[in-house]
Amino acid sequence: MGLSLLGWCMNPREVPQSEVEVLFGGYPYKPSRLFMIGGTSWRWPVAVVGTRKPSPEAVSLTRELVGALVRSGFAPIITGGAPGIDTIATQEALRLGASPVIVWPCLNKRAREWAGSGAVVVSEALECTSEGFVLRDRVVAGLARAIIVPEARVGTARKACCGTWYTAIKFGVQAGRPVFVFKPLVVDVDVREAFRVFVRDGASPVSSIDELVTRLRGLSGGLFP
Repeated sequence: MGLSLLGWCMNPREVPQSEVEVLFGGYPYKPSRLFMIGGTSWRWPVAVVGTRKPSPEAVSLTRELVGALVRSGFAPIITGGAPGIDTIATQEALRLGASPVIVWPCLNKRAREWAGSGAVVVSEALECTSEGFVLRDRVVAGLARAIIVPEARVGTARKACCGTWYTAIKFGVQAGRPVFVFKPLVVDVDVREAFRVFVRDGASPVSSIDELVTRLRGLSGGLFP
């Protein structure tokens, strides 16, 4: 990918449409407008998303996963900034000095707090709307070259399997993005059912971080050794 959007500033800027085209490539749901606070180099971005209520095992997995992705050069790490897996992935990337990208529904006070912590914040809108969170899921999936789900749960959304399903399946798999979901680490009915639904709907199961990194290298077209 190689696009560099650098230059730190707490004031949002609108990303030129030519850069939006590069960031989203042939993604069918690219936004008509995109705003950004901060800047980073977009080498081969991957999204890490998941349940708001992760098991202790999934918390550890997510931290180890982000470390492996950063060491392997997959950057930036993209999340939706939600509690749970998204926030853990964001915080771990920040701890490692790898500026994560948070896609937020609007550029409100919370978005500026994220930016103040060292994250890059991206949004379709300056002002919040009722549709903002679903639109956020679409942008997360569109910016990522692959989507990774350390753990998901059923029962947290009125439709589909869970909130993560929208990012990974509706706006990911169904739009041509590769999606990987880790096999359950816990004996939990909600986790196991979510895993079943994700695999049924097109996500690829993985058993280990090493397996995932190997598969990502294969997708990158030789960008990573």
